[in-house]
Amino acid sequence: YNFGAISMKSAFQDTNYIIDVNAPFLQANLHSTEPFSRFKNRILDKTVYSHWGDVFTQKSNSSDHSQDTTINKGRTEILITTADITPVCEILLPNLYISDNSTINFLYTPEDSLMLDIHSPAWGLGSTLLSNFKLDLDSPDSTIFCNITSDKVNLGGNLEIEQNLIKIISDKGIIDFSYLFDNEKKNGNKLDFSSQIGLSRTDSGNIATTLGIDHSDLFIRGLEWHFTPSVVELSKKRFTFDNFSLQNKEQFVNIDGTISSDPTDTISVAINRINLSFLDKLLKRGIDMHGIFSGQMYACDLYGTPSILMDMDGDSISVLGQDGGSMKIMSKWDQERKRMNILAFNRHDGLTPLNIV
Repeated sequence: YNFGAISMKSAFQDTNYIIDVNAPFLQANLHSTEPFSRFKNRILDKTVYSHWGDVFTQKSNSSDHSQDTTINKGRTEILITTADITPVCEILLPNLYISDNSTINFLYTPEDSLMLDIHSPAWGLGSTLLSNFKLDLDSPDSTIFCNITSDKVNLGGNLEIEQNLIKIISDKGIIDFSYLFDNEKKNGNKLDFSSQIGLSRTDSGNIATTLGIDHSDLFIRGLEWHFTPSVVELSKKRFTFDNFSLQNKEQFVNIDGTISSDPTDTISVAINRINLSFLDKLLKRGIDMHGIFSGQMYACDLYGTPSILMDMDGDSISVLGQDGGSMKIMSKWDQERKRMNILAFNRHDGLTPLNIV
């Protein structure tokens, strides 16, 4: 790779710490009035330890004076602007792309006011590409405000998500998180999701994440679904769903219970009158699938000797215009053979043309 001429200037004296880099692919400037170690500790204290001090333990360091009020806190500014950075991306990560004129502006003041602005006309990894990406973070005091937007997220092929907006507010160990995208005019898809996220330590010392889901709306191909208020808790080898539910009128999917190493913990998944025509719309090439399915599945001891039971009923089923009548599906996990034993049969005009064991 031919990077051309690269110029770097640095100065470290008293309370002045300066690094300037000029290259054909990048211009970067760092100006600070405090040592990097103190700057790093101040940032960690503001963004991590002051919010989750009971979750993340701050390493003690006898040379750390970030909390010493007798020492003046410094001011740090960082400005980065990219040009043709493709050769650098190919070295760092071959599938990484960052467009020209992408910028990072960072400011941290002696009063512990933090500002971060990131903008890129386009950046991506592999087949995923984000257009007109912006991140704005502002923290004048203990609360952190962050907005992330992108006009379009291409996830590969024809899968695009437009008008993306993520809002994050972090204060006193609780993160208010919301995500909105709007493809309603293009394909009838839209999401308006809001939640609260908390972090804690379990009795065994693992980090646990609690997600409290507010009433949220999801439109899929113009069909309106609702997330009802629920709580999801995630930690190492333990996943708890407290009445997680996605509903559309009488249709719903509900998950309740716990998956863990405790063999007595059980999780259940219930579906009610799920219309297969809705699922057919999600397929790249629909197969004219219709029918109503309801049923339940139970599972326990998934980390040990799994026990899984499923019982589903289908009615008014048709595929490719062919009427299939009603269907019954039952299954049970066979631990000895490590497989699901399935019994499926249907009834049509009083006959049973399909019987699978």
